[in-house]
Amino acid sequence: MRRNRALTFIIALCLMALSIVCIRLPIATERVNLPSKKRQEDLVIGIIKKPTSKFLDNCGCSLQFPAKTWTERYVFLGDLSNDALMNINGQDIKLRLVDYKEPKGEPKKGNRSTWTYTDGKTIKAQVDYVITGFCDPKDESCEVTYYDAVITVTRNDSRQIVKVTGICGC
Repeated sequence: MRRNRALTFIIALCLMALSIVCIRLPIATERVNLPSKKRQEDLVIGIIKKPTSKFLDNCGCSLQFPAKTWTERYVFLGDLSNDALMNINGQDIKLRLVDYKEPKGEPKKGNRSTWTYTDGKTIKAQVDYVITGFCDPKDESCEVTYYDAVITVTRNDSRQIVKVTGICGC
């Protein structure tokens, strides 16, 4: 009787092993292709390829990735009216201001402001500024404010966030 149970157990194990090999059930480490939604293109914020004199020669904001020295490799350029320029997915994109919020009164270190831009189609760029410093009051030729900022770019379900630093002024 014991021999029959042992034999039955061995046969059952062999059949299970054979069925796994023959049927080849997917296991946790295998990639199973399931239908999915079309993947949105990732957003990449890059260096502006062709900064125009409109932004470089006039008053405005210029932001770059943090570096030990000022590189003039801009991630964001904005004039003091309504226009901005960014490089998104390898293309320089013109943006238009749609909203802004900033504190009232004289600017102070630590003050926060938010400026929101769009390309008029699918791209939205929000720049969240924090004042980090001012020119030396004795330097009459300096008319800028120093900032750290976070830029959030969204398009449909995609989003890219970068930390930047820069100046605004003339």
